[in-house]
Amino acid sequence: MQKSAEPNLLEMWLHICGESEVPQAYWYWSFVSAVAACVGDRVGIRPLGFDSWRCPNVYVLMVGPSASGKGTAIKKITKLLWPLAAEIGLFNGEATAQAVMDMIGQKAGSDNEARGVKKSARIWLVSEELSLCTGTNEQADKLVRFTTGLYDGDIPAWMQSTRTHGIVSLYNPCVNWLAGTTPDWIHDTISQQAVHSGFVARLCGVVGGRRVFQLCSCRHSRSDHRTVSNDSASVTWLECDAKGCGCKQYTKLFFQRPEIPADAPDVRKTIYKRLCRLTRLRGEFKITNAAKRAEEQWLISRLEEPEDAMSPWWDRAQELHHKLMMIFSLMDGERLVVTSRHALLAQLALAELAVKIPELITMAVAGHAGADAKRLMIVERAIHKATRITRSALINTSSNSGLSARHVDEALNTLYQMGAVEQQETNSGGMIYKWTGR
Repeated sequence: MQKSAEPNLLEMWLHICGESEVPQAYWYWSFVSAVAACVGDRVGIRPLGFDSWRCPNVYVLMVGPSASGKGTAIKKITKLLWPLAAEIGLFNGEATAQAVMDMIGQKAGSDNEARGVKKSARIWLVSEELSLCTGTNEQADKLVRFTTGLYDGDIPAWMQSTRTHGIVSLYNPCVNWLAGTTPDWIHDTISQQAVHSGFVARLCGVVGGRRVFQLCSCRHSRSDHRTVSNDSASVTWLECDAKGCGCKQYTKLFFQRPEIPADAPDVRKTIYKRLCRLTRLRGEFKITNAAKRAEEQWLISRLEEPEDAMSPWWDRAQELHHKLMMIFSLMDGERLVVTSRHALLAQLALAELAVKIPELITMAVAGHAGADAKRLMIVERAIHKATRITRSALINTSSNSGLSARHVDEALNTLYQMGAVEQQETNSGGMIYKWTGR
């Protein structure tokens, strides 16, 4: 896969973010959202012929426990692009559907309307905590429905008529959305109807947790160690390469001081200049024949359509594939050419999202379900995060969420019957539970 001669924007961004407890997925997807916001609907493809237009706008929702780094990632990218707020329509804060309509809409009879000037309907919504930025549950549901309707764009105007405001039009609307929330608050914003219908089907749902760094306990120097990562468990540790060492003991260590490379300020300036150029870029992407073949092979090789809440997301995966191909192309340069490399990168990103979407759906649905479903989700998350955990440790962890030993045992029995966990007896007669997935 041939890369552009120009440095890749995403690689530069991850480089200056350095090593910290913030999961790399948060840095990654917040930057994907930023690139999409910079170009808006000024670039795109024509998937259905000359009169269609698909732009690379995306809705990114990062879900994780409090203090896991969602806000840190969102703040970092927002600060970078704050000087371009007017050009990209950056709005960081609380907004209702009506407020967004007022911000990017144009009233009939306005001065702009009289002069034949159409107001830009591009906006990048940034919500560090989704439930706090969308008002009450009813207001949040209206905003979710509103943005669901605007996701596709590709319309000359989207209109709303009320007795108070008259006719308000959004001309060529283009919405990007970057948001974060916790598993306990996600249901305050996403209703069950949104889970099983269109909104979740349009999401890049990123589920993560605070990264745990472990340090090898031997006395060899750090240069003798190599970094080993386990992304599924969000764990990174150092393993000794010194001959004959063979150490197997590790000490948990949360990095409070991120390790930022010395050249980060200079690289940040380069990234900013490149993003400025993207705000002025216009045109249609060319998709190479190799990229088309890569997409066709991916469509043929996909698993059969799931018969559950994942089905709407699965149906829209090709649309998201197109958007991500374009975004990855923009990260390589401004040639507006989608290659097979960009198609494969999009497929890898979709594969990672597909693993997390069921977990996101479970979180959202559990919030609207009864107490038993919530307890099951708490125990499930604890086992999944630890990979292997003893019953006593699980009870201790779950007690922080108000669960008793009886609640934990009931949830364990359900998960065991579902095949989501395996149980093994220890030498001392206790039980260890291992996550297997569903």
